[in-house]
Amino acid sequence: AYGAPIVTAWSWAGPYLGINVGYSVGKSKTDTAFSDATAGSPLFATGSSDNLNGIIAGFQGGYNWMASNWLIAGIEADIQLSTQNTTPTFICPGAICNPAIGDSAPVAARFDRALKLDWFATVRGRLGATVTADTMMYLTAGLAIAEIRTSGTISGFSPVDTSGNPNVTPKVTAETLQCH
Repeated sequence: AYGAPIVTAWSWAGPYLGINVGYSVGKSKTDTAFSDATAGSPLFATGSSDNLNGIIAGFQGGYNWMASNWLIAGIEADIQLSTQNTTPTFICPGAICNPAIGDSAPVAARFDRALKLDWFATVRGRLGATVTADTMMYLTAGLAIAEIRTSGTISGFSPVDTSGNPNVTPKVTAETLQCH
């Protein structure tokens, strides 16, 4: 004889795994100051705000416990790979950053900088409550870590003049990186 199928109640309890793919939109704000390394005096300050966009993909997993029919606690972790990057360029006018060349064209000192978010990971706890059998509201808090790579090239000037004296050498003295 055939019986009625056994129906089990929905539960948020237990382990889960997942993958995700998306696109991230961000901004990188960089402030740069060119200065004379020998005299320690500022020469030229500039800044840029550049898009820091890219594809993000990763894995997540977690576990939920049901403390009652409506109270849920859980923990979740994820790791994401990212292609977010930007390359701002700063140009210090020749008459300011390298007066020895006698040219005021804005190519005397150039600072090309690359920013790349390689990966990030999070781990967080969750405390929630069921609103309906298949809907949960929750609060979450945790920790996030990331690897942001930065590199730069300063070019377009000579480190010494024809007499062997050092020319003005630009250097970065301040910068700020903000990702949103």
